[in-house]
Amino acid sequence: MISSQNGQGIVSRSKGAFRVNASSRLSVMVRSTVRTNGHARPGGTQRTGRSQPSRSQNRRRHEEDEEEEEEEEAAEEEQEEDAEEKDSAQDELTRKANALVRLALFNESRHMPLRRDEINKRVLGENTRQFNTVFAMAQRSLQSTFGFELVELMSRADLNREQNANDEIQDDANATGLKKKATASGSKSYILRSTLASELIQIANEANEELLDLEFNEEGEGDEDDETPTTYGSILNWTSSDQLGGLGLLYVILSLILVNGHTMSDPELKQHLKTFRLSMSTSIEFVPHATQRITTIESYLASLVKQGQLDKVKLGAGGAPRQTQGKRGRGADLDDESATYEWRWGPRAHAEIGECAVAEFIAEFMAERVIREYEKDGDEEGGQRMTDEERDKVLSNYMKEITRAAGGKLSEIR
Repeated sequence: MISSQNGQGIVSRSKGAFRVNASSRLSVMVRSTVRTNGHARPGGTQRTGRSQPSRSQNRRRHEEDEEEEEEEEAAEEEQEEDAEEKDSAQDELTRKANALVRLALFNESRHMPLRRDEINKRVLGENTRQFNTVFAMAQRSLQSTFGFELVELMSRADLNREQNANDEIQDDANATGLKKKATASGSKSYILRSTLASELIQIANEANEELLDLEFNEEGEGDEDDETPTTYGSILNWTSSDQLGGLGLLYVILSLILVNGHTMSDPELKQHLKTFRLSMSTSIEFVPHATQRITTIESYLASLVKQGQLDKVKLGAGGAPRQTQGKRGRGADLDDESATYEWRWGPRAHAEIGECAVAEFIAEFMAERVIREYEKDGDEEGGQRMTDEERDKVLSNYMKEITRAAGGKLSEIR
């Protein structure tokens, strides 16, 4: 019994040992498999695997992500602020350009040049370095909307220098056959000049019956004192812009000065005006809506000098031009009575009209008289009329004579 019990006990203990050994082996096999496959389940005392991030690493990554987001937001805000500043700066430039356009149109309505210091004072303020940018923007607006452009006038010194240089150039050209070009600078004074093509202006001046009827119906009854017609039936209405009487007198004076060698003394001008039955006290009438309805020729010439169309120069003892600007002393009036003056083209006439245009005006006027007399005689003798080629030849001959009288060279607008 004892041995049987002992045997059972041995067997029982052997089975227990077997169970222990089997569990140990199974545990070893599981751990080996886990190491081989790279998977592990954290136990009570088991360490966390290397592929699993720690809390500090997660926190650090979260902070880095937040910093990146903040940097991106700051960059976006900075870009938006820069865009707003650029828009604001562009709006400011546009506002100043529009102000310059209005100022230029206002000065042109008074036929007065616009000086750069006036632009700085009324438009730019303290930001005078923006002049080129604002000027270019205003120029584009004037050209695209109104058909005008701002052009800089030449100063009196530059005109004199260019005239002297042209005389020397002509002498050199006659002597050597070589031609040079005179240089010139600006006066920092500007005027508005039309950019419309001459062909378009000619069409706009042509009368149209339908437009004439429309204007007549809109005008209604005109001023009884107004002897000139108030409507012309053309797109360009000269009665509401330039003064025809004064403009005609200006062209006559410019023509006289041109064919007299670019200069004319004051007594000579008065003598020529006398041949037209005009004196300095003769009145010139303007259109009814003008600010000044009537003025004398003397006052009108003074206004042309202010506008820059004419230049009245006081001559010194030797006949050379003398500066007339500045403060007048007590004896200035006495000096003016005995002083000698000469008339020249002003900078505005050079920039707005040009010597070639005035020469063509004279040539067409003279040629028209010759052609009319020729055809009148032809009608009496049997209806002979001048051909287009003969007309062009007459006009060309007059242009040559005018160019010779002006000194051998005519300039375009400048």
